Amino acid sequence: MNSNFQLAKANFDKGIVNFNNELYLEAEKFFDLSLKYIPDRVSTLANLLICKIKLKKIQECENLVSKINFVDPKYPYGAYARALYHGEKLNFLKAKEELNSIINIPNLPKESLSTFYNCLGTTYVQLYDSNASIKCYLKAISLNPNNNEAHFNLGTRYLTMNNFELGWRHYEYRLKKNKLLHNKYPKKINDITNKKVLIKHEQGFGDSIQFSRLIKSLTKYSKKIDFLIPEPLDDLFCIENINIIKKLDKNIIYDYEIYLMSLPFFLNLDLNNPPTTSTINPKLYKKPIIKKKNTNLNIGLAWSGNENYNFDKLRSINLYSLKKILDLKNSKNISFYCLQKNIRESDLDYFNQLNINNLGNLKFSNLAEEINKLDLVVACDTSILHLSSSLDVRTYALFPFVSDWRWIDSKINTKWYDSLEIFRLKKDQSWEELSSEIVNKIINLLD
Repeated sequence: MNSNFQLAKANFDKGIVNFNNELYLEAEKFFDLSLKYIPDRVSTLANLLICKIKLKKIQECENLVSKINFVDPKYPYGAYARALYHGEKLNFLKAKEELNSIINIPNLPKESLSTFYNCLGTTYVQLYDSNASIKCYLKAISLNPNNNEAHFNLGTRYLTMNNFELGWRHYEYRLKKNKLLHNKYPKKINDITNKKVLIKHEQGFGDSIQFSRLIKSLTKYSKKIDFLIPEPLDDLFCIENINIIKKLDKNIIYDYEIYLMSLPFFLNLDLNNPPTTSTINPKLYKKPIIKKKNTNLNIGLAWSGNENYNFDKLRSINLYSLKKILDLKNSKNISFYCLQKNIRESDLDYFNQLNINNLGNLKFSNLAEEINKLDLVVACDTSILHLSSSLDVRTYALFPFVSDWRWIDSKINTKWYDSLEIFRLKKDQSWEELSSEIVNKIINLLD
């Protein structure tokens, strides 16, 4: 008969295999089974805690943190798991403290130390210290040159500091990090001359809307280029000499296949001087009606994005935090429109009270037509922001203090979009406080 230890170990090993393959739901199941046989095994508790974090089951984490603290508070991987937990709770000072307590422990495997330093680098990003974060990422890479996530994170830091050559080079490690097949990449962009080329959508819809502008520059090398997009983006784009497709034809053999987000690397894109020509289908534009004076306003809103995005809690906003803006409909001639697809459970009650027009279920091309009828869009950093800005509709961007790498250090405006105005949280400022600034801007539009 198998002993409890053997049963615990067998389930733990299965959990690790699934964990390493990023199958966190399966891993969670096996770690739970392992703990039934040995409830106080700290390595299992730590791995289960990380699974819960990856699965966004944050409400189930506190009990595991307490158990780890009780069993062995100095266990290095337990401290690392706690750091991830504190980061998820946006307590980055506590995460830093946990990580600093373990990076100097002797005889730890280099791969583990590399993981810890990478996490510390990300923590420093959120503590507004790019130089410290870069040092940590470099240390992580020196300990484990195959730490693809550290390479990728280092790339995003270089990009925010306008070091585009190193930034794009390290950003390419996302291909290995995300296990994206890239065996049909050219060595240099000139290689695609007169070749059959496939450009593939990658990452979020906003990335495709923003970086599709780069595809046009490829036509000087080849006129045989297909751009593969997901179904929701159907009919949204029109790019001269580019064939836009939704499905692959198995009978077509491409000489080269490139993910869209690799084009900045091949073209050495300067984020400060991006292409300005929109790729949005001209049929979706409607000639704006020139108003001598605004007596009423139609305003679109998008306040939250994909919850699986890293640090989504920083960029997404609780709808009630925008109450000062939404209250304008009670005193001014203003109508609000919801532009985002999903309404989170935490926002649902307040959203239903507002009784605002919901356009969120429209596909992007139809939504674009509706956005063209609006006077203003107020959005956090989501695909809606890119869509409305690409349509030259006045857009107010609500950014956290540490925003995404693509915005580098843009203060108020960006050369990506003429109609976009940036409102960035100041350090320790709340979304409610920033909303007051937006209220004043909106009232001025009615003058």
